[in-house]
Order: sequence, then C-alpha cells, then structure tokens
Amino acid sequence: MGRSLDRERLINAARRARGVPRHALIAALIGRRRADFPNASFYLPLDYPTSSCNSPRWGHGRPNHPFIEPLLATHADSYRDVLALLPQYGEELAAIDRAPRLDSEPYWDNGFWATSGLDAAAIYCLLRSRQPRRYLELGSGQSTKFAARAKRDGGLDTKIISIDPAPREDIDAICDLTLRRPVESAPLSYFEQLEPGDVLFLDGSHRLFMNNDVSTFYLDVLPRLVPGVLVGVHDIYLPEDYGPNSVNQYYTEAYMLAAMLLAGPDRIRPILASHWVCLCPDLSKLLDETWASIGLGEISAYGSAFWFEPHLQSPETTLGQTGA
Repeated sequence: MGRSLDRERLINAARRARGVPRHALIAALIGRRRADFPNASFYLPLDYPTSSCNSPRWGHGRPNHPFIEPLLATHADSYRDVLALLPQYGEELAAIDRAPRLDSEPYWDNGFWATSGLDAAAIYCLLRSRQPRRYLELGSGQSTKFAARAKRDGGLDTKIISIDPAPREDIDAICDLTLRRPVESAPLSYFEQLEPGDVLFLDGSHRLFMNNDVSTFYLDVLPRLVPGVLVGVHDIYLPEDYGPNSVNQYYTEAYMLAAMLLAGPDRIRPILASHWVCLCPDLSKLLDETWASIGLGEISAYGSAFWFEPHLQSPETTLGQTGA
C-alpha cells in the first residue's frame, strides 16, 4: 500500500508541476519499468473493473458452457485416436527422466509442466506419428525439450523453430532456428511456409491485447495457415472457464478460441481437447488406464492443451470463389 501511495503522489505532483496528462505519466513510468526491469509487473489503468464478479462463469461448480461442450463431444473419436498413440510410444515415454539430469533433456517433474503430463506426451506422440517437416513454437521451454526428444528418438527430419523473446529454458542448442523477438514482430512468412502435416504450438502470454502475441496469432497467423497444419494452444480449459486460482492472472486467450468455435465450428476441427478429456468420465478412465499401463502412473496425466486443425480461407481464395 505504501508503494502505491508514493507512486500516486509522484504522479500527481509531476502532473501539477508540468501539466502533463496523468495517463501519459503512467505510460512513461510503465515504459521505464519495462526498460529497467524486463521481468517486472506492469500496471494497467482501467476505467472500469474487469468484471462485476471476478469468478468463473462456466464450470468449477457451475454448468459447463452449454454450446461448446456438445461441440467438443462430437470429436471424441479423434481424442481417442490421439490417446491410442500413448501405448505406441509408451516405452520411449517411460524412458524419459522423472527428475532433471541434463539441461537439454526433458523430464517429467519439470515445474511449469509438472502437472501437464498429457500435454508433454501429446507433443512427443504427435511429432513421432506425423513426422512434420517443421515444428514451430511460439513460446519455448520444456515443450521444446519434449519435441527435441521426439525428433531424436524417431530419427525425424523435423526442423524445430522457436519464436520467443526470452525462453524460460536454455533451448537454443536443440533448435534448428531461433527468433528471439515477440510474435507480433515476427515475419508472417514463418507461418505462410508451414505445410500440411507441420505443427504449430502456442504457449505465450494467454492475454489478448492490442498488437500482442495472442491477437497476432488469432487474427494474422491462423488465417494464413493451409489446411492440414496441426495447431496446439496451451492452457485452454474449455468447456470450462479459467479456474478460481486464475482469476488474478486475467487470462483471456480461451475466449478467442471459444468464439471461433462457436462462430464457425466447421472451420476448426478439434484433434485433442485435453482438459475436456480429463472431464469426460469415459475418456478420463481410458487415459488413466493407458497412462498406468505404460509405466507413468506416478506422473500427473492431466492436460490443458487444445489441438486442432484450422480450415480458414485466405481473402484471395474467398474472392476467387465468389467471382469478385
């Protein structure tokens, strides 16, 4: 509280002395913090509270979203197909270390993904089975290590590309190409070169703002992908809302994906809705049984990545079809 009061006094005093608008001073202070402390928290002045009741709207003791849940349920066979890959590569998955051993190697008890065993295994299995020419990550770290392990174990000719201004792990040595800059400043040609069978995975800020990674991904990247590119997005809890433990993180990314599903369900084909799998009794039972059978029973089998294939059309394609 003391720091907040001091900050307000500083802003008001500077405003009176210089006649500078308050919002301009706040922007200047935020910019100073960004320059001097790249890992610091930032302050966003808002005209209104984010919600009259900052709590989940769907799920977590309330009904799941009534339209998204049945939509996800129609693709249950696809989820079963992905789960069937687990025993196919079970021996290799079980051979991955539980605790850290080498910096470049993946391990299950890994901090950020320690409770996301299914997500790590899905990256491994999907790369092994699809053998993509390119695996492009937006946000890198532990996921990159599982991708690199899949590439090595399968003898794949996959090019691992990392776009991330500051990865939480030292993964440059296991990547074929790195771009250490934000997604919003990355050339769109990186995404236009993706081909059917390639894999794109996003694990970024999870927050939708003007010209940031999430808005760039959904509005500039997805429409440029050709059919057949597999897309994964981490921390998606549909058909539930973000959970009670996330209310102060103010994540908003899932609402973009939910709107796209509801507006054009024929244009996004879910491949694996990990959180819904863990909610569905039949699929959750299948996951637990499979997970134990491959020797990973002590590892959390939970997942929150949402995998799908987009079927969006470019403006040029749409114009050609309408004769314009």
